[in-house]
Parts: sequence; C-alpha cells; structure tokens
Amino acid sequence: MLRASRPVRTPSSRAPRPSCRDRTAPGYKPVPDGGRSGDTGDSRKYVPRRRTTAVQPNVLLVVLDSVRARNVGHLGHAEPTTPCLDAFAGRERSVRYMNARAPGTWSLPSHVSMFTGYHVREHGVTGRGQRLQQGHTVWETLAEGGYDTGVFSSNPYLTEVDVGLRDAFETVAGRIDLPYPSAGDPREFVRQHGTSSFLAYVQHCLAGDQPIRGLVNGAFEKLERDLPVVAERLPLSLQPGTSGDRYVDRVLRWTAAQNGPWAACVNLMDAHHPYEPRPEFDRWGGDRLRALQSDIDSHAWEFVGGQRPWWQRRALEALYDGAIRQADTAVGGLLDALDEREVLDETLVVVTSDHGEGFGEPDPTRSGHRAVGHGNGGLAEPLLHVPLVVRYPDGVEPATSRETAPATLTRFPEVVSGVGDGEVASFVPDGPVLAATTGLDGPMRNAATEYVDDVGPHEAGGDAIYRAAEEPGVVRKTSRVSDSWTTQLVRDAHTAYAIEAESAEAAETVESLTDAGVGETSGEVSTAVADRLEDLGYA
Repeated sequence: MLRASRPVRTPSSRAPRPSCRDRTAPGYKPVPDGGRSGDTGDSRKYVPRRRTTAVQPNVLLVVLDSVRARNVGHLGHAEPTTPCLDAFAGRERSVRYMNARAPGTWSLPSHVSMFTGYHVREHGVTGRGQRLQQGHTVWETLAEGGYDTGVFSSNPYLTEVDVGLRDAFETVAGRIDLPYPSAGDPREFVRQHGTSSFLAYVQHCLAGDQPIRGLVNGAFEKLERDLPVVAERLPLSLQPGTSGDRYVDRVLRWTAAQNGPWAACVNLMDAHHPYEPRPEFDRWGGDRLRALQSDIDSHAWEFVGGQRPWWQRRALEALYDGAIRQADTAVGGLLDALDEREVLDETLVVVTSDHGEGFGEPDPTRSGHRAVGHGNGGLAEPLLHVPLVVRYPDGVEPATSRETAPATLTRFPEVVSGVGDGEVASFVPDGPVLAATTGLDGPMRNAATEYVDDVGPHEAGGDAIYRAAEEPGVVRKTSRVSDSWTTQLVRDAHTAYAIEAESAEAAETVESLTDAGVGETSGEVSTAVADRLEDLGYA
C-alpha cells in the first residue's frame, strides 16, 4: 500500500528545525516561496494548508545528475562542495548511505531502474532507440493511489526524448529556454496565431498579466534567432539556463498548488558537463579553466584518443566542484522552503545521483583505460559510487545500522511502498547490489570514431556485483567487462584495490537475470533534441 496513517504535527507542537544550509555562506540566496507567476502557481506568498486528517506522505526524489561520491563532503571530499547535503544527512530521521551504487553509468538506464525497480539487464532500456512501456513505474502507481506527480529537469531523457520516462508523470517541466518561462512565449504565439508581426505579439503581451516579462521573452527569442552572439552577452539573470534554482522555483510553485499528496522527481543538471558554475560558486575553477573547457571539442574522446593530455581533464574537476556547490545550494533552498511550509516532516526525501563522473582515474575493469565523463564504457568506481541521503517522514523511525552496507537506487520503489505502509524499507537489498554498462549506442559510437582508432573497449558491455566484505564498511566488488573478471575491495569513495578471487558466484548472479519485457522500440528524436543531447556529450 502507498498510504500512511500518521498524526499531523500542528504548528504549535513543531520543534524548531536547523536550516539545511549556512545562511552566511558565500553564494547563499533564499529561494522564494512564490517565485515567478504563471504556469505552476502565482507570486503570492504561500500560506501553509492546515491538514486536519491523517495524510499520505509526500515523495521527493532529488537527483544530483553526475555527482559522484568522492566529491561529496560527508563521503570524504576535501573541499566544502556539499554543506547543505551534509547538514541534511545529520538531521533527525536522516540516513546517509556510505556505499550506494547507481544501477548504470549514465542517465537513461539508471533512471529507468530507479523508477521501476528493475536492474539494467532486466529492463533493457539503454539507448534512445528503446522506450519504457507505460504502467511500470512507481510514479504511475502513486498516481493511481491519489498522488499528483511531476518531474522537473532539463535532462532531455526525462522530459523530452521519447524513452517513456516523461510519460510516467502527470506534470512535466522541462528545459527552460526563455528568461521568464511563465510569461508570454513568442513561439507559442506563432503556433497559435501564425507568423504575425512583432507588434501583434507586443499587443498580446500588454494584454497579459506579465507584459514586461513577455516582451523580454520576445526580444530574447528574436536576438537568439537573428543575433545569437548578442544574446549570449546578456546578463545571466536574463539568459535561459539549467541551474538548479530555476527548477527549485518551479517545483515549489507546483507543490504549493497541490491539494493532496504529491510525488516529485527533481533532476538538477548543474554538475553535468559542461561544468558552468555561476561566479559565486566557482570557488576552485576560474577563467583559465573555463577557457580550456570551451576549447575542448569532445570532453571524453579527445582524451581517450590522445589528442589532449589527461592533466587537462583532471584540471576540469575544479569547475565540477563549483557546479556541485551550486546544485547543493539549490537543494538547500528547496529543503529549507519545504521545512518553512511545514511540509518537510510529511515527506519522504531521497537525495542521490544517477551516476558519477570520470576525470581520468584508472579503470581496473578495463586494463590500461581510464574513466572519463560517463556512459562510454567501463565500470570504474567514480562512475558508480554515488551519494544517497534519505530522510523519512514523521512517524517512521529509520534503522541506521546498515548505513555502510552496499545499497542500490533500484530499491527506490520498495522504499516508497514501505513508507506508504508506515514501515521502514532500506536501500540495502537482501542479496547483492548490481550495476551494468551496455557500452556505446550508435550516435556515441559515431562521435568516438572521430578521435579513437579502436572503440572496441568502450562498446563492450559489463556488470558489477557488490557484496559486503568481512571487514565492516568494506565492499567487495566483482566486475566483468567483455569476458574479463576482476575483484576489488572498496574501502571508501577514494580507496579501492584489486585482489585475487573466484568469480563463479558473480557470473551466476548475472546469468540469472532475464528480460522483464517492459521495453519497446522508440521513435526518432527531433533535430533540436538531438542537438541538445550532443551538447551534453550524448552525441
């Protein structure tokens, strides 16, 4: 069941809560309750609704796209990249999993596993040519149980590409490509009224409730089409973008408008390539690294092919850290706002990542190769070890005794179902944790061949099987790429070493997986979406 009978905590009985973020830290910016008016709410200050009956717990899944465990503060990173998440992990009823693994090495297969509970080898949705059939996700089950569901992200695989993920939600809020997405949209005006004069659009805006912002959208669209160089030089506040605070603003307006329980997936792309933190968060990068990044044509294949030295890839980690800090601040704003509305204690909150990122670390699963970017083969730990912080709603006391055991995001539907019954379900499975790579799809293969003579090592599929080692907190990883098996002991997000071990048990585990029959063939993507995927490295 996905319903819970919990007493509602009234404002008078609510104990003061510490803020998830340090309000004196550089880069802190309050996230407004109302935000811009329009598509998912208005700009009036939110007034908390008083619930007088038992409530179903809300569900909030926050995915910090591309954030790996080794660059997270509470998992041992030297730089303060995640002060908000670290503070949230230390709150009452929070559990921080030290050994969580993503199901796959890039967004699509990992999100399908998170949403369905199937392993990558079972669902088989591993490229834009496949799609998930409807009716298999936790979000659809929640909707059947009376929840309003929504997804908020600029990740095309969640909101644009026809792979079945966007179909799992009732509300889909995708890429923001106008300065004010809730105001007048010149493209929508053209679709409805034809190619009228710009004056007609001006009159349309003046008759609306946000005339100035609508006019700014119109001017930006015209500049971007006719003078793109000028559009790129506008102030950042007027440029469209993918920064997390824009999506936090949208999800806060959406949750404020709901009358019943809600379930939301918020995928923040701040830390995804290209790494472009705003100046207030770019604490470790700087102009020289930004210039270097801009000069790189392929953030993965130029390094693999030897056209660029590996130290340049490693250097970009400084920009990546700033991008993580930016995403962390957005998460802090979201959690603070929900807490101030007295909604956080009624919500199951899961903060994690769909995969990690490689900056040239050696990949023991492919001798002589390195981890670079993501989704291009291999099963190196920087690609699979991810943060996972879970906070349970009021009335559900978590068990923290398994925080160091191997955990998997594939357990997300089970955790949601358990909380709905007022019970604790863990992200630690009864058996081993599984992860997989399926190598390159067609477009990525074509991109690789421009720089790499032999793409074979990157095309090969592979599997990783994780079990707890005898020593507490240590994980035993047995992995296969092609037909080559390796075993490692993983002590933490920074330390792993190879050992000699048998692989028969791991091989049997992989061979036991069968096709779940939940995938089907997908259609072609539009040119605009294909260009967007190429910008993100999914050529």
